[in-house]
Amino acid sequence: MANDRTAFDMLGIPPYLGDIETLGDPAVQVPQHQVEAIREQEGQKYHELQYRNKDDCHLGCANGVPGGDTITAGTAKVFEGVPTSPFKPKAMVLASYAQVNLFVQAVTIGPFNAIEGDMIPAAAHSEVSLTQFVSWPMIQANSPIRITLYNADPSDKPNISVDIRGIRFRP
Repeated sequence: MANDRTAFDMLGIPPYLGDIETLGDPAVQVPQHQVEAIREQEGQKYHELQYRNKDDCHLGCANGVPGGDTITAGTAKVFEGVPTSPFKPKAMVLASYAQVNLFVQAVTIGPFNAIEGDMIPAAAHSEVSLTQFVSWPMIQANSPIRITLYNADPSDKPNISVDIRGIRFRP
């Protein structure tokens, strides 16, 4: 008897996060009729804008500093990324070596803020976390996404950067 559970089910992730991507992972099986329906929907959505292709992409946010920027002890710093084409965020990843006493204070895309209430621990979005997935609005070309990180550590945190993983749409 076949097991119909997918890897998403086992991780507790909803099966539909706006796009369904099968990237060669045999544990995630999407029925062919769903794949065709999604492709048709996406084609109609971006047809007017002439965006017919998409690919997985990383949007780096390191403030232009090689290796990442430094956050002084007890302060917050804004990290900004600006995509050159429409970009749909799927995950936010911070390095696990810096997660202790590091908090995400705000994530803004235009008027949208992804953080409600208090700051959240950066550990929730480390590369080893199972909760790094996000469902945020599309970022239009040349529009910034801003991530405000707060360092509650008594010492400075060097080499901090944020990796926004997602889908890039292109002509």
